[in-house]
Amino acid sequence: MLELLLQKLITIPLILICLTVHEFAHGFVAYKLGDTTAKEMGRLSLNPIRHIDWIGAFAMFFLGFGWAKPVPVNPYRFTKSGSRGIIWVSLAGPVSNLIMAFIAVIVYGVLCYTAPAIVMNVWVYTLLITFASLNVGLAVFNLIPIPPLDGSKVLMYFLPYNAKCRMEQSQNMLFMILMLASFAGVLGRIIGPVMQFLLTGMAQIVDFVLGLIF
Repeated sequence: MLELLLQKLITIPLILICLTVHEFAHGFVAYKLGDTTAKEMGRLSLNPIRHIDWIGAFAMFFLGFGWAKPVPVNPYRFTKSGSRGIIWVSLAGPVSNLIMAFIAVIVYGVLCYTAPAIVMNVWVYTLLITFASLNVGLAVFNLIPIPPLDGSKVLMYFLPYNAKCRMEQSQNMLFMILMLASFAGVLGRIIGPVMQFLLTGMAQIVDFVLGLIF
């Protein structure tokens, strides 16, 4: 019981890292495209306190996927990429999580080849696998095309004006349905296989490359 509790406690700083880098990536890409809103509001930061949404963090702790406070973005201030910039800004968060997950898988793979005794340590194993899983879960969850998740912003860019308006008007109801599905475990059964596919794919790529090296 104590070991399980300690393993759960390990996830707290990992969740903060996942959520913070995710939101920072949104703000950083927006800033590079000319929108300084996030910087002006103090959100272009790696300080977790500036980004944490406690309900989203709670969901991520217990369910493996969640959210932080959205970084404010003003597409009208983009001086590069025009209105398409919202696509790159929206995708920046999930992509940053996938990159971090891939790095964790690489570290795990390298340790398996070079220092198997270390990776067999339950704490090292738990740290790396949990970090990879949390990042993949956060990326997949946020790519769901339901407002206010990142995937919805990408989808709305391609929708006709009327459809975009209807989606915006019903976003509270859609998100409530999403949350109910999440806490009921339905959402986990849907995105779980996607997460497993991505993690397995990363592991296979890393194993193939390291097999050639070592």
